[in-house]
This record gives sequence, C-alpha cells and structure tokens, in this order.
Amino acid sequence: YEACDLLMSISKQTKLINEIVLDEKAEDRILKYVPHGLNEKMYYPIQPFTKDMDDLKNMKKPNIFYQGSLRVLAAMAIASAFRLWAVR
Repeated sequence: YEACDLLMSISKQTKLINEIVLDEKAEDRILKYVPHGLNEKMYYPIQPFTKDMDDLKNMKKPNIFYQGSLRVLAAMAIASAFRLWAVR
C-alpha cells in the first residue's frame, strides 16, 4: 500500500481499511471510493417479442461446428484408448 500513489476502492469499507492501514501516510496518497454496479443503459430486462429477444434466442442455439469437433475428439480419444488396450 505504501508504494501506491492511488488506491481506488469499490466499497466504503475497503476505503476505510486503506486509511487505517496507511495511517498518517494516507495524507500523501489519493484514496478514492468508486461505486460499481451495472450500467442500466447497457443491461436491462428484455421484453418478449422484440428484436433483442430474437437475438438472445439465436445466441443460445448450439454451434453445430463446435459440437461436431467435440464428437471427433471424443471418437479419437476412444479409438486411441482401444488401441492401447488391444495391444496389451
């Protein structure tokens, strides 16, 4: 803490802890409380039957190419394990 010129806290309790830990050295530093949370313009409830809802539904559809790749990898792993077992 002593090596920092600026300490930004996302809770008032953390800011107070920083002040207590630094004691007199806190006078030479900048200690700020920065509230955090969700930007309501960016995160909002989606209404049904809107373009946003359609976009969300399309985003949740499984990616066929990704699933196909996983199946190929699983098949390769099973085949190599079988080869190791059969050689014994």
